[in-house]
This record gives sequence, structure tokens and C-alpha cells, in this order.
Amino acid sequence: MKSSLTLLCLVVWVNVDASSAQTEYCGKPEGEGRRMLPIPDQERYENGDQVEYGCLATCKNGEWDKTIKGKDYCSKPEGADTRMLLIPDRERYENGDKIDYGCLSGPNKGSRGKATCKNGEWSKTIECQAQTEPKDFCGPPPHLMNGDTNGGTRERYRNGESVQYVCQKYYILDPPSAYKTCHDGIWTRPITCLKPCTVDEELMNTQNIQFKYPPEDQTKVYATHGDLITFKCTGHSRLSPVSVDFRQQCINGVMNLPYCQYWLANMGLRRAMAVQTYSQELWDRHCLFMFYSFHFYCIYHLINMKSSLTLLCLVVWVNVDASSAQTVCSGPLPNVPDARVTEESIKNEYKEDDIVLFSCNFGFVPAGRISYQCKKNKWVAVRQGKCKPKPCELPDETANGHYSIHVGNDFVFGATIKYTCNDGYQMVSKMDIRTCMVAGWSNHLPICEVVSCVPEATDGRVVVSGLPDDDGVIQYGHELKFSCPNPAHHLKGNPQVVCAAGGMWNNHFPTCEDVTCEAAEKIKNVNVIGIPQNNNTMKYGHRLQFECSNSKHVLKGESEVVCSTNGQWSHSFPICEEPKDFCGPPPHLMNGDTKGGRESYRSGESVQYMCQKYYILEPPSAYKTCHDGIWTRPITCLKPCTVDEELMNTQNIQFKYPPEDQNKLYATHGDHITFKCTGHSRMSPVSVDFRQQCINGVMNLPYCQ
Repeated sequence: MKSSLTLLCLVVWVNVDASSAQTEYCGKPEGEGRRMLPIPDQERYENGDQVEYGCLATCKNGEWDKTIKGKDYCSKPEGADTRMLLIPDRERYENGDKIDYGCLSGPNKGSRGKATCKNGEWSKTIECQAQTEPKDFCGPPPHLMNGDTNGGTRERYRNGESVQYVCQKYYILDPPSAYKTCHDGIWTRPITCLKPCTVDEELMNTQNIQFKYPPEDQTKVYATHGDLITFKCTGHSRLSPVSVDFRQQCINGVMNLPYCQYWLANMGLRRAMAVQTYSQELWDRHCLFMFYSFHFYCIYHLINMKSSLTLLCLVVWVNVDASSAQTVCSGPLPNVPDARVTEESIKNEYKEDDIVLFSCNFGFVPAGRISYQCKKNKWVAVRQGKCKPKPCELPDETANGHYSIHVGNDFVFGATIKYTCNDGYQMVSKMDIRTCMVAGWSNHLPICEVVSCVPEATDGRVVVSGLPDDDGVIQYGHELKFSCPNPAHHLKGNPQVVCAAGGMWNNHFPTCEDVTCEAAEKIKNVNVIGIPQNNNTMKYGHRLQFECSNSKHVLKGESEVVCSTNGQWSHSFPICEEPKDFCGPPPHLMNGDTKGGRESYRSGESVQYMCQKYYILEPPSAYKTCHDGIWTRPITCLKPCTVDEELMNTQNIQFKYPPEDQNKLYATHGDHITFKCTGHSRMSPVSVDFRQQCINGVMNLPYCQ
């Protein structure tokens, strides 16, 4: 190609006020009452940058295209202390938040109401006048957000008593003295758990910074209140003139991060201009400006200058059709996960060297800038940043409960956590889940209250043991016991119940009902005296008497029985039989036997018994006699007592008068044994005497210590 392209650049300085020049960046969004963190949070934004404030705003010609105002908030109602109950109870409420309140003391005691936070003010006046008369007791200690009491609590405390508090992990107690004291019925001394600050890799990437002194885990750092962290710029970026210092301190969950940015030139004209004539080969390549020795740098930013630089470049085309020198990217735009093309970058046609900028979708934050350039009919990545889910702060712990990740793997946008109450507590909030949103965690912090049970009504017969004093709250796991003090009544149901989950008793309360005894069926040859009419049941203490209807018969059994406890008769009902001339074999004697024996004995005949070795016959007369077919006279073999070496060692004692065999001694009923202490031990003050007697197999041993 014989024609050539000549590029003529003229630099013209014009003395004008710099404020009239187009501004290339925007500062931090401003708005009265701003309380929402911009995403990303920077001190300076270039033209085309976008931020999310619940809505999307774009920097255009140095100004934001939308008016950005943060959400106003309401503080805790004035005068809210232990005299007023707030649900939920927080230090700060966003617009639209609602509370239920109730007065615990004063002339308005018992009054309740609702209020809504609107434009930073409560929708109605909330007042509870103070109780003027001093109180001797305080109720349970107040809940501490992100903390709890150290140890258990009670329902009532006397004046002067104190309760110690502790904060959750990473939270700092303020003041360090962790006590609240009951004074005139009020818990004194405000205590706060100061929040930690969360600094993670994604957040630092948006600010182009890194740790100067890297910790072991650089992915996420939790800095407690008062901690200092020093940062530095990444790569070839430099600290922005409007940035905060590199060394920053965590103040109750807030830490301002420095901001570094990249500059194309260092505030000046490195090289001014050049003129170059290009060969035919370059024109054949559609003027791709692949310069061999041509270099041109422009000033990237001019700040605080009273004059501006106007760079006028005239391009003279000679004998060339301009349309033939353009390359178009006709394919689809690059697909960047979780990102979209900015409105300023959207065109019908993209030509050579056109740049497309991307911004992250709602809920995502950039980890570096994302841009592509049209090169040779292809999209080439210029800056390969990423869009990652926006992180949320550590979720608040709820008192008497805990949370677990329900959806997702980390505390980032879209993740859901589920709160569960500990054993003995129940969820009183409508929502038990919270989701990580752009503005933070959704829903209010769920509240777990202690499970309590209400006693069921009982009749006057039942005695209930275990009820708290002054009609106090019956908490989860509390046990009540029941009894019927009147022997004429018996308990129907379980003798104890326990307050279980959901505020329900594990069993119904029992009742005391009348003790009744039933009359037996008619007994042959026996007359029963005392049966009521219609054969009704008989109550406790009722007596029945028996006699034989035939005077020649013999009554075998008790002639009178009484209706006693548990609805049982005091004795079995007797029977009437003809007198018998013979008895069967004599009955068996436990630990003893008869001297001889037959299958049949006449009335009046006797049988002699004897006991085994070491057992003593009671009574000493060892005979049973047959009378009217029945063996009379009860006989017992009284047991011996066994004392062995192992048993004495456990009591630290020994025989005072040792027998021949000290390993084991059998003492018969009525025998006495005298012991003494072993070694340097002495008799325990609660021990029995050294001299003890064997009573039917039982002997109490002394104890030395």
C-alpha cells in the first residue's frame, strides 16, 4: 500500500480552572443517617464503578447516579432498664423494627404496649416511671448480648449479691470487672461484650491490600476489640491519597481498611509524543497499531491543578477507507460467573480495543477488577478478578441455645443458620433461622426461654412435695412428689411427675381415692357378720366376723378380719371343717428337720424337730402336735452370724480375744464378740461399741479410722 498514515499530536496547555474539567472518580457515597456499608467499601471509585447499598448505584462523571441514604435507626427507649421489659431487647433498632414493652414497676406497673422505629424515632412515647420504694430482692440477672452468666442463676437474689458474667469467644468484656450487683431491687453496672472484627481474604482483595505480618491462617482473621493490624499494598499498587493509614485498630466490631490503587503514570508526562510512519504490512493487518518503537503515555490523573492539559491528536488518513481498518468482536460476550456487564459497557457492536467492564451480581463482591478487551475478533481477559459471595460477620450466639449451618458451608451471602435451644429451654421466637443477606443477617436473634410447667389442679386429699416457694416458676427437670396422708385413702396414679420438654408434665397428677375392700364370695359352712346391704364395697377400717354354721365344725383361721391399706383384708378368710382324727406328714422346717417321720399321725401325737449346725431352735421345746388334723406350735431355726477376715479389714478391726481360726468365725444366735481397732486406727465417733451380739444372723460391726 503506497499511502501512509501520519499521526500528529499537539499538546495544548489551557489556563482554566480544574473544576471545570471532567472528574474521573467519585468519593465515598454520602447520605444523612448513613448506616449501611457500601459494597465494595472504598475511599475512591473510578468512573463506571458500581456500589450496592440495597440498590445499585454507578459512578458517572464523578457523581453517583442515585441518591444514596443509609437506613436510620432507633436507640433503646429512654429509661429502659430493669423496670421495663423489651422484646426484643437490643441496643439498636433499624427502621421498621417493632418492640413489645411492659412496665415491671411504678404507677404504670403491668401496662403493655407496642412501638415501631420510624425515621429514627419511636412511633409513640414509651415511659415506665421508676419504683420509689426500695426492694429487698432482684429477679433473675438480665441477659447479656453475646455473653452469659458464669454458672447457674436463680429466680431471686438479695440486695448486695452479685453475679459474674463472661463473653463468648473473641468478644471482650467491658468493663473488665464482670459483675452486676443487686441494689434496691435493681441490677446495677452496665456490662457489654465488645464485638470482634472480621478481616478475610475477599475483603482485602477489594481494597488491594494484604497483611504486613501474615498470620498462620490468612483466609480469615478475627481481631478482638482493641487489637491493631498493620496492612500493606499488593503488587505495584500504592496507598490512595484519601485512604486511612496502614495500621488500624478494631473498635467494637468496626475496623476501617486502607485502600490501595494502581496508577498508569506518576502524576506527570513521562514521554510526550512521537510521530511514526507505518509500513504497508501494518495497513494490511487492519491497522492494529503494533508499534515497533512508538511509545506514548498519558497522564492518568491530574489532581488539585489550576490549569488543565488538553491533548489534541490529529490523525490524517491518506487514500484509505476507514471502514476497512476496523476489526469487530461479533461473538457472544464473555461469561463471568456471578457477574454482569456494566450498563456503560453495553453496545450494539464492539470494535478493536473496546473494553468491557463487569460488575458483580447482587450479593457478591469483587476480588479484583474484571475486564475484557476486543482483540483480533476475540475477547481477551485484561483483569481476571472474581465475584465471590459477600461474607457476613460471625452470627450472634443466643443465650441458652446454639446455631449450626443449615444451608451452605461458610458465613457468606445465601448461607442459612438454624438456632436450637439447649435442653430445658424452648424457642419463643417465630423464626429460628437467619440468612446471610447483603445488609447482614436476616431476622432478629432467636430467643430461648427456660421451659416451665404449670401445676395441675388437685383435690384437698393430695399432698404435693417439691413446689417452689412463693409460687415461683417450675423449671424443666423439676420433680414433684405426691402422697395421701390419710390411711383411709390410697394414691391412684404415679407418685412423682417431672416437668418435661414443651412445658408438659411427663404424667398426669395422681389423686387420692377411698380405700375399699371387696367381700369374698359366700364361704361354705361359714357365717359372715358385717356384710353391708346390696353387698357393697367396704371402706378402710370395716370389720367382718366369722363363725361356723355347724356347731360341730371347727373354724380354721382368724375369726375377725379388718379392711386395711391398699384395699386388702388383714387376714385370709377362714373356713369351717369337720374335726379330723389324723394329720398328714409334719411340715418342713427351714434349716432344720424332724427326728424320724410318718405319713399319718393321730390327734395328740407329737413330732420332735432339730436344727442344723450353728442354728438355734426357737422355742427350745422342739415339738409340734397334731390337733384336729392340724399341726400346732410354730418352730423356727435362728440363724448364726458369720464374721470373716475380709469383712473385718474393711472396718479396720480385729478380734480382741482371737479364736483358734481367725479367718472365719460362726457366732450362734445370742453370742457376744468383742473387737478392737487395728494398727494406729481409732474408733469412729459414729461407730457402734466394740462388744456386739448376734441376733438371728445379724451382727453390727464397729468401725475404726
